[in-house]
Amino acid sequence: MPNKNKPHYLGHRQRLKKKLRENPEALADYEVLELLLGYALPRKDTKPLAKTLLAKFKNFKQLLFAKEKELENIEGVGPGISTFWLALREFLSRASVQEFQKTKQKITSPQDVYNLLAPKLIPLSKEEVWLVMLDNKHQLIKMSRLSQGTLDSSPIYVREILEQVLLNQAKAFILAHNHPSGEPTPSLADLEITRKIEEACKNLEVSFLDHLIISKQGYQSLKEQGF
Repeated sequence: MPNKNKPHYLGHRQRLKKKLRENPEALADYEVLELLLGYALPRKDTKPLAKTLLAKFKNFKQLLFAKEKELENIEGVGPGISTFWLALREFLSRASVQEFQKTKQKITSPQDVYNLLAPKLIPLSKEEVWLVMLDNKHQLIKMSRLSQGTLDSSPIYVREILEQVLLNQAKAFILAHNHPSGEPTPSLADLEITRKIEEACKNLEVSFLDHLIISKQGYQSLKEQGF
């Protein structure tokens, strides 16, 4: 006999899960999102929220990279959802890093670095500086955060960069930081620190390959821009 006290969405969610297992491509975008949200909000009907989020952010990528405040300004989104989204981004970021390390895939372009760091950096409301360290074949050794700053600045210390590079026995490295404002154009400070790092590496057996600025509009490679 049906349980009249059972929330209506639980049966719907079970049907969606069955549909997912049998034919994932048959699910609409909002249904995939609805299922994901159900793990963060197991006692709520997540269908309306899924449709609201897709209407706001247009597609999965923009939603994945949404800032915490952008998410929490939407009715129905609280710390549970924003924390779940942070865990999802971290999962995807680590999967990408581990794939590079396992397959010994080379970092061959700024796009590779952007793909690795975008899930971490784009959603942030403060600047962070990251160091991508490579071996002599330009295979990924390690990525590490150097510093966290404010909305429009973050400290970068040449000595700290070189210490990390030498400690990890890297032969090459790439510096990257985000611009939370959304504009990836380098500032005068970005150009100056790039010059200082290049100067410091001249007498070391290590290559400073690039400095990337990452934002929701994409990225700028200072090397590609001729700086």
